[in-house]
Amino acid sequence: MAELIKYGCTTCFDYQYVFPEDASISYMEVEKTAAGKLDVRMYLSRGSMDLSEKDRGLPPDSVVQDIDAIMRDSEDLMKQSAVLARELGVRLHMHLA
Repeated sequence: MAELIKYGCTTCFDYQYVFPEDASISYMEVEKTAAGKLDVRMYLSRGSMDLSEKDRGLPPDSVVQDIDAIMRDSEDLMKQSAVLARELGVRLHMHLA
């Protein structure tokens, strides 16, 4: 974010899809806190991966989540997104691959 500010950027977006299983902190919360301190508009998106190297996926085993954890987070985020869309009077679009 500091590098973006250096070149005049005032808004950034991060697509977070790696969630280390041994993390004692929420990386998304750390990013939100940093953005607030730097006075940058920050938009975060949550991705998910459940196939690790052992399952022929790309990421290491330590950064993927099981389906239940992914679905819990996704459900919470979709509820929040629906509330926000209603409040703003806009439609809600979702991309799923």
